[in-house]
Amino acid sequence: MCTTQTIGIELQGEITVYNALSANGDGLNDRFYIQYIDILPDTRNNIVHVFNRWGDLVWQTTNYDNVDRVFTGVTSDGKALPTGTYYYKISFAGKSKSGFISLKR
Repeated sequence: MCTTQTIGIELQGEITVYNALSANGDGLNDRFYIQYIDILPDTRNNIVHVFNRWGDLVWQTTNYDNVDRVFTGVTSDGKALPTGTYYYKISFAGKSKSGFISLKR
């Protein structure tokens, strides 16, 4: 006799933000990586903003996914940003997380 059962799995946890990127095209750390942002139910619908040191918005997206919607050290207009420190803000499910990104070319 065969039976079928369904098991529900609820993912819980927090995103982990890796705050350094070296946008130099070597394939290592070329992207701003936010671990679990596209997996956890509370963080899938998100908005990510990146600001320069003067507080000017240089890049933003909705539904950041580390693949197609990902910060690679260029502005929303496609211009390469210089080496420096940038501020990020991630908003999701009525919460937010913020901090600094170190961009090295």
